[in-house]
Amino acid sequence: MRTAEDVSHRYLIEAGPSLDHGHPDDESDILELNDDISRPTGKGKGKGKKSNTSSVDGVTGKMRMSKDERLRLNEEKKQQKEREKLQKAAQKAEAAEIKKREKEKEKWEKGKFAHKSIVAHIDTKVVELGSIGGHLLSRLAEKGLSFRVSSNPIEKSIVWSMSVPEEISKISSEVIKVPYILIICEAEEFCDLVNSESLMSHVSRVQRLYPLHTVCYLTNKLMAFINKREQGQYKDPANHIVWKRPPIEEVLSKLTINFVKVHSRHCVDEAELAEHVAGLTYSLASCQIRVALTRT
Repeated sequence: MRTAEDVSHRYLIEAGPSLDHGHPDDESDILELNDDISRPTGKGKGKGKKSNTSSVDGVTGKMRMSKDERLRLNEEKKQQKEREKLQKAAQKAEAAEIKKREKEKEKWEKGKFAHKSIVAHIDTKVVELGSIGGHLLSRLAEKGLSFRVSSNPIEKSIVWSMSVPEEISKISSEVIKVPYILIICEAEEFCDLVNSESLMSHVSRVQRLYPLHTVCYLTNKLMAFINKREQGQYKDPANHIVWKRPPIEEVLSKLTINFVKVHSRHCVDEAELAEHVAGLTYSLASCQIRVALTRT
């Protein structure tokens, strides 16, 4: 096997005399040749290292992309679950609200909430009647009923209005006038209307202003007043000419016969009168709410 020195020696011999002169360039060429012969090329090793590095980088990139993709998918699933959770909560709340409205509607239909929507409009003259006005306002407040003191077209009257929530009645929630009017009369005042034959004309006037309303004349202590005046006649006959007992029964019969939806009610005192108005308010509210619920 030839060594690097043998190859170099052979090269010198073949070169001939020209090398004997010892030119520097030629010497450098010889040294470079020796270096080329003795230096390993390493081509295969270098190429293999570069290929392995590229392969590792590719696998790492794929792994990194897969991890990012998994994180993104997990985040999307998390957001989807959150949306589904919110949607279920909204549906549950909506169902609860519908159930609540249905229960309220059932209570409305039974008249349990009707008194909350009705308002009694009391003429100022009623409040000025002293003990009647005091008892009446107190009783309405105790029952939780709403009222307003105002000037009504008919003096000493009470009229009612109410509003039904739109979601309950399925109609407009505008104010509804209750077709009922109550006229409060002191005993002496009512007797004067009967004796002067003015009661019938008074009824006609009320019906002109409230053609669809039921009319009721509510008196306070009427019979007690009549009995007291009659007893006074016997004790003092001089007063017999001054005061005449009114034909109450006859006039009330005529009211029933000659007029439609006109009647009367007599109370023994202010407390009974106030209780009657409160009870009437409840009844009117219950009746009116049923009428409103039938309107579709």
